[in-house]
Amino acid sequence: MNRPRSQNDVHAARRWGSTALALFLLVLAGCAGEDNARGAALEELERLVFVPPGPCVIELTERMRVDCSTVEPLLVDRFETTREDWLVFLASGDADFPAHVAESWSDRKLLDRPATFMTLEEARAFARWRGMRVPTAAEWVRIAAGTRVQRFPWGGDAESIANTLELGLGRTTDVGTFEEGASPGGVHDLVGNVWEWVEGRLPATPVGDERTWAMGGSHAYRRRPIYGPRAGSSSATSQLAGEASTAEAYFNVLLLDPRHRADDVGLRCVVEAREYLWNRASSLGSSAEARARLVAVGRRFGPSAVTLLAELAARPNAPPALGWLLEGARG
Repeated sequence: MNRPRSQNDVHAARRWGSTALALFLLVLAGCAGEDNARGAALEELERLVFVPPGPCVIELTERMRVDCSTVEPLLVDRFETTREDWLVFLASGDADFPAHVAESWSDRKLLDRPATFMTLEEARAFARWRGMRVPTAAEWVRIAAGTRVQRFPWGGDAESIANTLELGLGRTTDVGTFEEGASPGGVHDLVGNVWEWVEGRLPATPVGDERTWAMGGSHAYRRRPIYGPRAGSSSATSQLAGEASTAEAYFNVLLLDPRHRADDVGLRCVVEAREYLWNRASSLGSSAEARARLVAVGRRFGPSAVTLLAELAARPNAPPALGWLLEGARG
């Protein structure tokens, strides 16, 4: 015969039931949080292009040679930073930015347009927040010109494959709109849409001169190659605005004060691939879905990533994500 429960027993059961439900909800929330974190880490990796180390030496004249070669593998954003990216950054509370500019980006249909108006220091803060950085001028040229030292990212000159003044739109477009204008590795909008902040200049920025470059052109400027004499530039000693260095007569750049803001200046980020992949690999998950996505990323990274990925995957206690990236890169 069951003993009738006392009022204290009922209260205790209710307390236990409430406690168990709270613990269950906490576990669910924790699992959801972990799943969200893994999903976000995968999405971040899927946004990146692998750039292997390699030579990029540009012979501008018989007497002028600029070396933009890289010795470490890089990961670079496929697309320019979008308004949506920037608004998420601002929501994190880690940045100061003109409120009226952020408010003007409220139209959700336009969130894939490139973010603009940031100063160089704000661009650096955004890159740090992502665990990345702003590329140097030399790195930007290496990414855009490649080891073939092409004057346009896509190869020879062509019309209507970049958002420049000739197109006549007079505004930015969603990042990645001009697929035929991407580099062979799949980096989009390196010419046109918006200028992109870089660190320093080529050759090295003179001591005491804090000005830097933005590179690549925008929708408000005529299409120009990555490098080559500017229209009206008659020799390697040509000076722009009476003060530009020789390199500025040859590269598609704007010389800017780092505090400059403009509606056609944005950014993309880079990071050293070895450190980034090793530090993030354990957060990429171990599910069948994660494996499928990572193999796809490795396939897009391509054979040039095999050496680095094999090195990382062979390390003691290497997360399985690295082996899956390697599997994809090997094809």
